[in-house]
Amino acid sequence: MHRETFWIMGGGLFGRLACERLQTAWPAARILVVDRREIDAPSGVEGVVSDARVFLDENMHPRSEAWIVPAVPVHLAYEWLADRLRRERDFMPHAIPQDLLPDLPNPCRGPEGQVYLTNADFRCPNDCPEPESTCTVTGRPRPLVMHRYLAALAFEAYTSVVLRSLQLARAWAAIKPRLCWQRSIGCDSETVNSCSARPANATPSCTRSTWPDLRRSAANGAL
Repeated sequence: MHRETFWIMGGGLFGRLACERLQTAWPAARILVVDRREIDAPSGVEGVVSDARVFLDENMHPRSEAWIVPAVPVHLAYEWLADRLRRERDFMPHAIPQDLLPDLPNPCRGPEGQVYLTNADFRCPNDCPEPESTCTVTGRPRPLVMHRYLAALAFEAYTSVVLRSLQLARAWAAIKPRLCWQRSIGCDSETVNSCSARPANATPSCTRSTWPDLRRSAANGAL
């Protein structure tokens, strides 16, 4: 019988919440919590002392089956992807231009040029189940599906590249390592195809991009 493995990146408040919810949803899973400091790991959870980016660099490969659960105050997928791209090619991040923001849903600037987007004009509860159609707070239909909206964005000189995470427990999402590799150096062809990994009995969805567009894309965007 297959046993799921989760790497929780960060052992603070959100990392502990992720542990609790994932243990409830996946009681037989192997769970590792990676933090720079030694933590008092819950029963049945392994603690690893390491920087999250260093841990991923040393342990992640294209065939890794672990789910990566970010719980650190950085865009971990972007940071890992940027590190990989810098090793292989010229790479320079660009802040998303201010004149693009009015066309985005509820945009909020980050301190280093990032842009955070949300369907909500209020603070979402930390146990949101990510409903398919109706918001559990307002009772109204969700205005758009964010990953599809981002994948369809078309601005001059910019291409939207989506690296989608999937919700595995209430308010907690994760991503498979192979998707990160497909977005960095895991493919030999000029065109990169990325399919979202889902739990069993679900249908994957795909996005598509090309390397030249990826190099000049607004890579600091938070997805």
